[in-house]
Amino acid sequence: MKRFGLTLLALATALAISPAARADDFTFNYSGTAGETGTLDLQGANEGSGVWLITSGGGIFDDGVDSGTITLIPLPPGTPVGSAITIGDLAYNDLLYPMSQVGQFVDENGLLFQFADGDYLNLYYYFGQIDWSDNLGNTGIGTLALSSVTVTPEPGTLLLMGTGLMLLVGLQMRTKQPAGSAV
Repeated sequence: MKRFGLTLLALATALAISPAARADDFTFNYSGTAGETGTLDLQGANEGSGVWLITSGGGIFDDGVDSGTITLIPLPPGTPVGSAITIGDLAYNDLLYPMSQVGQFVDENGLLFQFADGDYLNLYYYFGQIDWSDNLGNTGIGTLALSSVTVTPEPGTLLLMGTGLMLLVGLQMRTKQPAGSAV
């Protein structure tokens, strides 16, 4: 009976934390008040409480100054979630709020991208709107519209965690032999 209880506990634990072990894709369309346009495809991991840490992505953007492919500048390894990094006057923390009801989606630090020519583009939330700025001093106002979300489970993570839990249960059962049993 005790084995069944431990196995059930391991299974319940794996199921309880499985929603956090996934990588999701988000596609956004940007429309600016001065004719700026863009499409972003972002990949990130759920950090809980409706927050995703964006780890990769890119798209196309035309801000009237620069036009072309953009690539996300990810946070440096070891940066605590929520910490803002600055490059010149541009700050970013790569946090995404896709469940935002007001179309916020990013915070005041936002996301930082780089054009092929080396210029930077920062998308961020400021006083109720999505703004952009670049390293050349240009700015603009617009909106982000979430066009699609794809939830992708990470089976490798779940398999590794489940194997580890089962190994722990097996080791515990093996070390506790009934009294009087032969060794």
